[in-house]
Amino acid sequence: MQLLHDLILIIVISFAFGWLFSAIGLPAFFGYILAGIISGPSGYNLIKELIQTETLAQLGVVLILFVLGLEFSLDKIKAMWRLTLSGAVCILFVTVIFFVGLGVVLGTTLKEAVFMGACVSLSSTAVVVRCIRLDQLEHLYGLLVMQDVLLGFMLAILPALAKSGIQIAIAIFKTFVSFAVFGLVCFAVVRLLPALPTTFRALFPKRQIPHSHELTMLGVITLCMIMLLISEHLGLGIEIGCFAAGVIIRTRKHLFEASIGLVEPIRDFFACLFFASIGLHIYPSFLASEAVLLLTLAAAVIGFKYIVTSVILFLFKFDIHKSSTMALALAQISEFGFVLASRAKQLNIITREAYYLLLGVTAISLMATPLLWKLTNKTPLNSTVHAFHREPEEYAPVIVSFEEPDKLA
Repeated sequence: MQLLHDLILIIVISFAFGWLFSAIGLPAFFGYILAGIISGPSGYNLIKELIQTETLAQLGVVLILFVLGLEFSLDKIKAMWRLTLSGAVCILFVTVIFFVGLGVVLGTTLKEAVFMGACVSLSSTAVVVRCIRLDQLEHLYGLLVMQDVLLGFMLAILPALAKSGIQIAIAIFKTFVSFAVFGLVCFAVVRLLPALPTTFRALFPKRQIPHSHELTMLGVITLCMIMLLISEHLGLGIEIGCFAAGVIIRTRKHLFEASIGLVEPIRDFFACLFFASIGLHIYPSFLASEAVLLLTLAAAVIGFKYIVTSVILFLFKFDIHKSSTMALALAQISEFGFVLASRAKQLNIITREAYYLLLGVTAISLMATPLLWKLTNKTPLNSTVHAFHREPEEYAPVIVSFEEPDKLA
C-alpha cells in the first residue's frame, strides 16, 4: 500500500506541475522532474519506496525508445542519407573531439570527456518540432532521427566505457559482435512476422483473425519485451532491444498504424514516472550554489552547438541563413541526456557532481531554445499547428496526406 500511495502522490503532483509548465509554453517533463524534487529526499521526503518506484520508472525508458523506433522511417532516411548519416556523425565526432581536448585541459578522465561530448552532441526532437517551421522540418527530420539512433548505440556501449585500459577495446569489440548477432535476429523476426497470419490461416482455414485493440497492444508490447530480453542477454542493454522492436513493427504498415496510438498513452504515463524519478535524486541546494556556473556552461554549450552545427550544415550546401536558423533550433541538449546521465552515473562513468551539472545544463538549454527562437524569429512557436488554421484568402492551405504517419506523429 505504501508503494501505491507513493505512485498516486507522484502522479498527482506531476500532473499539477506538468500542466503548469505546459501552460507557460515549456515541456511538461520539467514539471515531472520538479514533482520528484519536491516529493523526494531533497524536498519533503514524501516518497518512502524509492527503489520500487525507480524500478517501475525504468519502464518509461523502455517505452520511450520503443515509440521512438515506431516513428523511425527507413524510407525517409534513405531519401536524405547523406545529411542524415554524415551530418549526425560529424556533429558527434567534432563535439567528442572538442570535449576530449577540454578534458585534457581540465584533467578529467577520458571516458568522462567522451561521454560528455557524446551527450552534448544530441539535440531534442521534441523541442525542434515545437520551434521549427513546417517547411524546414523536412531537412532536419533525418538528422534528428539519426541522432536518436546514435542514442541507442550510446546506451549499448556505455557498459564498455565503465571498464578501463585494454578492457574497453575488448568490451567494444564484443559489443560490435553482439550487434551483428542481434541484427541477424532482427532480420529473422522481420521475415517471420508476415508469416504468422498466413500460418494461422493455413491451420484454421475457416476462422478469421479477430481484430482487437487489446490483443494488438499486448502483441506489440510482447514483441518489445522479447526483443528487450534478447538484447539484454547479448549484453547490449534493454534499450536497443526496445528501439529495434519499434523499428520491426514499423515495417508492417497496418500494425504500425494500429499500435502507435495504443502504446503512446502507456509510454506517456511511465515516462512521467521516469522523469519524476530523476527529480528524486536532484538536490536544489547544490544547483543553487552552482547557479552561476550552470548558466555559464549552458550559454557555452548553446553557443558551441550553434557554431558547430551552422558550419556543418553550411558544408552540406545549405545557405548561411538557413544553416544558422536550423542550428539555433538544434542548439540544446536532448531530453534523452537525462536517460544517458542516469545510466552513466549508475555505471560510475561520471561523478555525482558532473551528473548534477549535466542535468542542470540540459534543463537550462531545453528551456532557453524556445525563448531564443521566439526572440530571433517572428514565426510563432506553434506554427506547426496554426498553419492548418489560417485564412484561405491570405495563405495557401497546407495539405498533409493521412498516408504519411511521420507527419501526423
